[in-house]
Amino acid sequence: GTRVPKSWTPERYPNLVLMHAKKSTADPVAGLSFNLNKINCMMFTKIRTGMALDADQFASRGLDVMFERAAQETTKDYPYPVLPVHWMS
Repeated sequence: GTRVPKSWTPERYPNLVLMHAKKSTADPVAGLSFNLNKINCMMFTKIRTGMALDADQFASRGLDVMFERAAQETTKDYPYPVLPVHWMS
């Protein structure tokens, strides 16, 4: 799509999975949040281990250890994404 920087090539980022999807129909009156879009994205991709960042977040050195931890927490018996601590707070 046109929103992807030209520098994000498969050669530069061979393991990058970039997904564009339509927004879910969030209804502020019913108490639904746009954060459901992130959860839908995590469930839709069906990747085994990954992370989703907001536009105002960045990945820093040492973040790779979180992939191993997420893989330990997400199993066949619990196939759901690990959510941030502040989710629903």
